[in-house]
Amino acid sequence: MIVARPIAVAGLVLALAGCEFTDKLLVPPASVEATAGASVGGEPATAKPAVAGGELGAAQTAIADQKARFQALRGQSADHTATYQATVRHVAGRLRDGAPAGDPKLTDEWRIAEEQLGRMQADLVAMRSLAGEIAGSAAAARGLQEDVSAQHKTATATERDSLRLLDENTTRVAFEADRLLADANLDAERQDGALAMERNNLSALSLAVRSGQPVAPASGGTGAAAAPPGAGVASGRPFIVIRFDRPDVDFAPTLQDAVTQAMERRPTVAFDVVAVGMTGDAASAEEARARMQDVVRVLEEAGVTRDRIAVSSATSRKAKSGEVHLYLR
Repeated sequence: MIVARPIAVAGLVLALAGCEFTDKLLVPPASVEATAGASVGGEPATAKPAVAGGELGAAQTAIADQKARFQALRGQSADHTATYQATVRHVAGRLRDGAPAGDPKLTDEWRIAEEQLGRMQADLVAMRSLAGEIAGSAAAARGLQEDVSAQHKTATATERDSLRLLDENTTRVAFEADRLLADANLDAERQDGALAMERNNLSALSLAVRSGQPVAPASGGTGAAAAPPGAGVASGRPFIVIRFDRPDVDFAPTLQDAVTQAMERRPTVAFDVVAVGMTGDAASAEEARARMQDVVRVLEEAGVTRDRIAVSSATSRKAKSGEVHLYLR
């Protein structure tokens, strides 16, 4: 499955409008008399599926809210960036037209640009904070998915029907949360790179205003070289995590789509790809390394050149199966 601070691939995801299976969840198992309070071992027979259904509804609501906030924040960030770039272009244009050294009006405009860059920084902080919230929702959704899967072992035949549908829907919600997290992390990565470049541009523009010499800021450029191999891993923020906890994880379409979007936003992007096995489990480590080669092939099919792919391996006590982690650099 793909996850992200991550993306999880276990099925396609759509935000569900509601829990359409509620009635099914409340049907008592055939082996229990259909009366209020029917129970097995002192616990209502359908209590666990019903509780899980309620938790799923809460997860859907949280993720829908986070998705709306993400879209709003992305739009706000784009507006702030466009306003900043317009100010910088105007100052640079005045300098090319022969503005005098230390022109008071250009100095004021430069300060306005500095304030606008501060708003862009605030947008980045907000995006990272939102990504943290989404990560919490994604973890909760995956935990719910695991709980529902575990309930199959002790469920009655009637409960299994309800749990099967519940399992499908929790899988979809978990995938949506992971995909949203990947988008938020990607936006934060892009904003971080843009801010670093614009700070340099603004410093150069300040010198130009004081000297009256023209300058051509590279605002919004995308030609910066990728960071060296391992820089993505050092960031500690995976772009995508693919968990191979079942034999039929169809990660390729989702991975290719995410990589294509990353390359559209930053054509020079490169990737650190890490095979992660469970600590003390040689079989999972070997599985992770084999799967890593599959992931590399998908990257190459998406148009990533081999010199922009760095591979390595590691183990983790948190891993419950072989995993492959992708980092942007």
